[in-house]
Amino acid sequence: MIYVLKGITVYGVKACDAQNCLPGYVTILKTYLRLKEDGFMRGHVDKDACIGCGLCESICPEVFSMEDDGKAVAADKEISDDVMDSARDAEEQCPVEAIRIE
Repeated sequence: MIYVLKGITVYGVKACDAQNCLPGYVTILKTYLRLKEDGFMRGHVDKDACIGCGLCESICPEVFSMEDDGKAVAADKEISDDVMDSARDAEEQCPVEAIRIE
C-alpha cells in the first residue's frame, strides 16, 4: 500500500493527521520521518504550483532561492541537520504547498 501525507509518500502506513489518526499510526509515521531525516533528504519545489512569493527563501535561504523566472528552486544537495528545521518550516508555510522535503 502507498499512502501520502502532505506530499510525503509512506509505504504501508496509513496517511492521517493528528485529528483523525490512531496513536500507533502517528508513532509509525514519526519514526518513518525520523529515519528518513537520518538518510539523504532534499528539498523539492513544484514549479507549476509555485507562485513566486519568496517565503521559502526568506525562511531557509540555505536550501531555497528564487530563479530568474520568479519561481523558487531547491538546492541540489542534501539538507544538513542544522537547517532541517528551517527547511521543514518553509515546507509547512508555503501558501500553495509547492515544497516537499523528502
